[in-house]
Amino acid sequence: MNMLNTEAWLNSISRLSRIPIVLLLGLIFLGLTFTVFRQSPALAQPQTSSPARVEPITLGIGDPVSRIQCTAGYTAYLYTDQLVAPHGLAFGPDGYLYAAEESPGRVSRIDPNGAVTPILTGLTGPEGIAFDGDGNMYVVEDVDNGRVMKKAAGSSGTSGTTLAGGLDAPEDIIWVDNGGDGTLYLTESNLEYAIAITSPNPAEYRTHVTEVSLSGVVTRLLTTTADIKFVFPSGVDATFWSYTSLTANGSNLLYVANELSGKQLSGSYSGVPYTADSTEAIFVVDPMAATPSATAFTNGADDAIAPEGVNFGDGNAFPLYVAEEDISDDDSGVGRLSQIDAAGNRTDFCTGFSTVEDVVLDENGWLYVSEDGNGMVIQIRPGSPSGPAPDDESVWLPVLVR
Repeated sequence: MNMLNTEAWLNSISRLSRIPIVLLLGLIFLGLTFTVFRQSPALAQPQTSSPARVEPITLGIGDPVSRIQCTAGYTAYLYTDQLVAPHGLAFGPDGYLYAAEESPGRVSRIDPNGAVTPILTGLTGPEGIAFDGDGNMYVVEDVDNGRVMKKAAGSSGTSGTTLAGGLDAPEDIIWVDNGGDGTLYLTESNLEYAIAITSPNPAEYRTHVTEVSLSGVVTRLLTTTADIKFVFPSGVDATFWSYTSLTANGSNLLYVANELSGKQLSGSYSGVPYTADSTEAIFVVDPMAATPSATAFTNGADDAIAPEGVNFGDGNAFPLYVAEEDISDDDSGVGRLSQIDAAGNRTDFCTGFSTVEDVVLDENGWLYVSEDGNGMVIQIRPGSPSGPAPDDESVWLPVLVR
């Protein structure tokens, strides 16, 4: 090799040796840049799936409600938080969800964006709501000498008319299509008013399952009074029942909730202190029987506690969904939603509620639960939250069923 060729060869080797260094420096720069982009929240790209959301201080309509945990495959979402003391729920023939608001004495329609519109006002302690086959709305007032109020389908304004009165604090009402115009059934319970009496007799503690025709004729199908016994030497053995919500299955049998199930009451009877228990969460009543009676459907150590709302799903078939207002031992309002199968066995469906009042289902099988203290309706539907990252501004819109 001559001197010229040797010099050219050395120059080429020198140039080649610089290539890996340049590549290495370039890769390091790109890597650092990529790392900066990934770690900068402002520049982060949306993720294709997000982890479980942490419930923010203020929920938006359609946001997942993380405190409520449901059985696998179901998630709770905020449907509205614009209500005041919501109790009874019902879907109207227009596909909208309606809620009875106890404190302001009204029934409101809930729009798909969560806004509420008063439809019927001037009520006293409204609780249960029902619609008949013609779209007329019926509401019961949970007060002594309570009424069934009617708002005719298509009527203007926010006033209604009295269909029936003189009731013992009615709590829930349903319409059953059993031929002709159908029939209204309701529950009554004057327990809280009887307890306020200084020296009541057992008949004062009464609860009813009642039939009301669409013309306003009231027929008490079943009356249950307290079982009170004096126990020697000085004591009282008492058992109370209080019928609250009711629903009908496909055979028009009534399933009636006892709100005192799993609870105890303390008071004084004729000057003697007592602690009263209650038995069975759900009773079955055949309204067409010659002498209707209440047959225990559930009973056991794992029975529903303080059931306030009951409803069947599609086709009025099992499972029966039960909204339990307070399953705690300290009256802290820890609510629960349970399923009860055809054999009367209860299982948890969702937990983490607060003072729940009612549960209804739409045509999709999605559930809606009212929370009295929070002014909320919670929607429960299949699936898990997905989509943009939690810090993106996005909401889940509820579906309107028509």
